[in-house]
Amino acid sequence: MVVTDPIFKSDRCLENALKSEEKHQHIIETYFKTVQKDITPPMRKIVAEWMMEVCAEEKCQEEVVLLALNYMDRFLSTKSVRKTHLQILAAACLLLASKLREPSCRALSAELLVLYTDNSIYKDDLIKWELYVLSRLGWDLSSVTPLDFLELLIIRLPISCKHFSDLNIDKVRQHAQAFISLAAKEHRFSKYTSSTIAASSIAASISGLNWHLGTGHNIHFLLSLLTDLTSVGQDQLQQCMILMEAIFEEHSRKLQPREKSELLNGYYNRRY
Repeated sequence: MVVTDPIFKSDRCLENALKSEEKHQHIIETYFKTVQKDITPPMRKIVAEWMMEVCAEEKCQEEVVLLALNYMDRFLSTKSVRKTHLQILAAACLLLASKLREPSCRALSAELLVLYTDNSIYKDDLIKWELYVLSRLGWDLSSVTPLDFLELLIIRLPISCKHFSDLNIDKVRQHAQAFISLAAKEHRFSKYTSSTIAASSIAASISGLNWHLGTGHNIHFLLSLLTDLTSVGQDQLQQCMILMEAIFEEHSRKLQPREKSELLNGYYNRRY
């Protein structure tokens, strides 16, 4: 997403986004231990991958699946769900997120989502679950995602370097999106706010592109800038960044060289 509107670059936009995420800052990564008795982290990962595949096939906006996962995690942190109901919950969250982020003519339909489950659910049941999710979320669907913060942060950083052609905003953006997509599948990132994930994805991306060679600044200088922008502590940003890099390495070991290159070039985010 390339933004040219000067209003978007104003401090007010970033401040409003940070305020918006405050209402959902409660830690939800522990729901597997405290609320859910039948659902495990690997099950969440499987259904998250299915949600990403649906959105990729239907060419949904990138924010749709992240918003849907936000709804699903918030729901699972408050209500126990049987594993047989996990996919219909995921479908209901996709239905809601698509309606909110896609134009009405491109929003995912209940009929289409039923097809993507191989007709293992019924349309009437899906619509009931949609209302059920709305009720549990208090009809509050205005959550911000890491992608909402990505551009707000990236345009405020001294990224480009005329002496280092590999370092540019477009490449940093693509790599950061790949890190965000990988993190979305892992429940371990549920404890981090959207701004933390966005900032850490940028740091991981810039670090991987050897930003220090082009600018002369180390990673701690970059983390300090991101802390000033988000008010998230450097230790927490670095912790999240290191976890992202570990997840990326774990994932990339399973890929062929061509697939790894496509992952870093942003292909992963479009495909999944």
